[in-house]
Amino acid sequence: MLIVGVGGRVVGKKLPKRAVKPLLQHCVELSKESGKPAKQIFKEILELMEKHKDYFFNKRWPETRKIQLGLGEENSAFIEAGKNVEDRLERFTLFCFKRNISVEGFDVDRFKGDYEFYGGRECRRCSVPKAMGLRENTELLKSRWKERWEDLKREKPSWLSIEMAKHDKKPEAIRQNKTYFVKLRLYEEFGGAKGKSCDVRNKYKCPYGELSEDLITGGYTVEGMINAMEWYDQNQKWGFHDDFFSGDEKFDEESIRVDLASFHDVKEAVSDRRMAKLVNKYIEYMKMRYPEDYT
Repeated sequence: MLIVGVGGRVVGKKLPKRAVKPLLQHCVELSKESGKPAKQIFKEILELMEKHKDYFFNKRWPETRKIQLGLGEENSAFIEAGKNVEDRLERFTLFCFKRNISVEGFDVDRFKGDYEFYGGRECRRCSVPKAMGLRENTELLKSRWKERWEDLKREKPSWLSIEMAKHDKKPEAIRQNKTYFVKLRLYEEFGGAKGKSCDVRNKYKCPYGELSEDLITGGYTVEGMINAMEWYDQNQKWGFHDDFFSGDEKFDEESIRVDLASFHDVKEAVSDRRMAKLVNKYIEYMKMRYPEDYT
């Protein structure tokens, strides 16, 4: 059974006395959002602490909240040891509680900040929000094209529509617009985001449950492919990395060329290993250019 420490001190498996009031206030806030009684929420939190007491109470509480960066190996291992999404969410929530409790009390604002920051950080490369952004961009493009061509049908179309229509016919503009649609297909088909959307942006509350890891891995993979293809295109256009390529006399640049404006070519490149070669070459360059970030 959990016991609250007396006089602000902590001995054994106890919560600091000063942490109880803000924790109860937090439960009241959660009650307003969920409709569940605050007492029930508080009881469930205490039961969660008791359930994982070997982790939660394995150290004396610090006198004041310690400023820490990152999850740390112990916390990461504890969270990832969860058997399923629900278990990992419980463990992550407990980590956020533990991190923000000290003899001085419970810092609710920092608890909320950690909960959103560390949960959202895990999602930053998820394929779903990437696809959502690209869907919005491509729909906006199609809407603007429709408005422009409707205007061009008029007896006296606007000057802007005329000039933009000329711009859209330029090879570079055509290619650039195609890349938006290819990127979207990559995140949807290779990244698994087809038909999915999400406003949660927190891995531990992911609406797709056990698929969260696949969506993050898929998004990370697609992002790497896109970065490598854009890097290659930049080299071809501006020659920024000619010194890097020219240093390898046996290397054939065309052997890793992949057309980001063609989904068919990207798909073929994955099968014929051009994509793997390109990504490896890109990583090789990044290690040379930014050695401190690629140790």
